[in-house]
Amino acid sequence: MVTSESHDWGVLARMRAVEEGLRDLGQQTMELVFVTTQPLGKETAEEKFAALLPEFVHVERLRVASE
Repeated sequence: MVTSESHDWGVLARMRAVEEGLRDLGQQTMELVFVTTQPLGKETAEEKFAALLPEFVHVERLRVASE
């Protein structure tokens, strides 16, 4: 069984962790799938992901109640 303490990060272990909803404390993942008619190189995909990321992730300032 894969736990969040697992050091086996092979493909099967990672897929099992996703299926079981396990992740390390504070870890969040995001996947983006590009569907294209032409091959898309790794560098191009990473550049497009970086350009789109600000649209997907919004950081909000934590508001702490006054004491």
